[in-house]
Amino acid sequence: MFVTSHASGSPGQVVFNGLSAADGATPPPLATSYEAESTGNTIAGGASVAACSTCSGGVRVGFVGAGGTLTFNNVNVAAAGTYQVAIAYLDGSATGRQATISVNGAAPQTVSFTPTGSFSTVGVMTVPLPLAAGNNTIEFANPAAFAPDFDRIIVPAAAG
Repeated sequence: MFVTSHASGSPGQVVFNGLSAADGATPPPLATSYEAESTGNTIAGGASVAACSTCSGGVRVGFVGAGGTLTFNNVNVAAAGTYQVAIAYLDGSATGRQATISVNGAAPQTVSFTPTGSFSTVGVMTVPLPLAAGNNTIEFANPAAFAPDFDRIIVPAAAG
């Protein structure tokens, strides 16, 4: 809401009285969270689900890389664009691990993750990903070594 004063040098003032929201009105979501262990995802090639008391769903997907893959299916956005996708991960290695990320089968980009100190400490890294309007797939892999373990991804409601 924008308010202006008609008198130069005098601030404008607005007083709200009796403001209400309609029944059933809900604000649009700011982001959508997709759990790595969701049965709608594809966990293949040796990747597996493991307990994780610090993860959002109580479990994580590990052994991604060295043949193991994790594909988030049906990542839905309203409009095409580059989205700042937050990746919740765990990396207890000393030097950090890498993963390749491929969107909708396109050529993968390699991302280096900062160690989180242990495989029970969740960290978050934001990566710009080009998503198409509607459903998308986002695949995590690493052909050379193991990637970090994954908790979830968080996709904002709008590109930017």
